Amino acid sequence: GELGFTGNTGNYYDPRNSLLPDVLDRKLGIPITLALVFCEVAQRVGVRARGVSFPGHFLVRVDAREREDAPVAVDPFFGGRRLDEGGLKKLLERAAPSQKLVTEEQLAPATAHGATRRRPPQIRIARRSCCSRRSVSGKRRVDPLPRPCARWRRSKFPIC
Repeated sequence: GELGFTGNTGNYYDPRNSLLPDVLDRKLGIPITLALVFCEVAQRVGVRARGVSFPGHFLVRVDAREREDAPVAVDPFFGGRRLDEGGLKKLLERAAPSQKLVTEEQLAPATAHGATRRRPPQIRIARRSCCSRRSVSGKRRVDPLPRPCARWRRSKFPIC
């Protein structure tokens, strides 16, 4: 998009793609973190934008003022491109070939619970990488999910 944010297609599983401060610094991320940035910027300029748990790919739904009957689907991973019905169908065919496109259902705004449930494994990997501690021997301790460290808490990542 205009601000230069895009998906990290070269290294999708890089833990920095899940840490909001790193996403903001590098302007690279995964769909869900880029959607968070998109929605926050949109809100600050008075545009109603909400995350959408589209099958296989987190998107953003933009609604016109005072209307919810004609949402525009936006893919922040690919620079904020708009997705028309054909684009949504292609995306759905890739992620869930047996499903039919039902725009009202698949473009429904994600709830906080829905987004949390969908939390990608790379967020847990990022937290583990960011917050793991070194033992006395100098080796990294492997904690299943270590307590959030100061850097993680500063990221204000709301869904983990």
